[in-house]
Amino acid sequence: MIDLARGYLPVTTRSVHMIQDPRLHSAVSDYLEQERRAVARDNKLIEEHHSPFRKAQQRDMEGEF
Repeated sequence: MIDLARGYLPVTTRSVHMIQDPRLHSAVSDYLEQERRAVARDNKLIEEHHSPFRKAQQRDMEGEF
């Protein structure tokens, strides 16, 4: 769970694992590719629509300090 109330935005983390069984490796790889796209999409939506910093960034870009 992310903690937007405290101003923490989600960040992408990575890990590396070796899966020796080719069938399991293929299944896990397929799942993780779908998961990467979903997480990237969700992070972008959160940043664009739920970031506690969004309004301040918009004011700065518009010259309203």
